[in-house]
Amino acid sequence: MSSQQDMTPLQRQQRVLERLDTGHKDLHDSLEKN
Repeated sequence: MSSQQDMTPLQRQQRVLERLDTGHKDLHDSLEKN
């Protein structure tokens, strides 16, 4: 796993978008369980 400094801005943006997407799915799942 390379460090964040080694990634290009585009790769870093992609990583952030994936994390946001995952967080949104987790939030949606937890809301549906309640």
